[in-house]
Order: sequence, then C-alpha cells, then structure tokens
Amino acid sequence: MKMRIYTTETESGNAAVLYQETQKGHIEEFLHEKSDFIYYILECSGVWIVEDRAFEVRAGDVFPPIG
Repeated sequence: MKMRIYTTETESGNAAVLYQETQKGHIEEFLHEKSDFIYYILECSGVWIVEDRAFEVRAGDVFPPIG
C-alpha cells in the first residue's frame, strides 16, 4: 500500500486529504473508535468489510455511502 498525505492536522483540524494506492488482494484490518473517513474510489473495484457487512465498491463510488 502506498499513501501520500496532502494536509496535516494543524492545517485542517479534523479533515485531511490523502491518496492511497492498494495492491490487488491486499487485506488490511484496523479499528477506529471514531472515524470521519470518506473514500472516493478512483479506479478498479473491491469489497470492504465493516462490522461483518460486505460493501462492494468500484470506480466513482463514495464510501461509506452518503445519504
């Protein structure tokens, strides 16, 4: 996985802009007690599993779904 963070906490408080590139087949587990992350999928597709629920995502999707 490659990641580039474009902003810092000092610059943007609770928000940040970053780019993340993930290789096919990559599995990552992490736990956030409180998460404000919103992901915009640029290309490809995959499955995100959150609290035992699977979400299929593809290019152009926003995750988690808004609305």
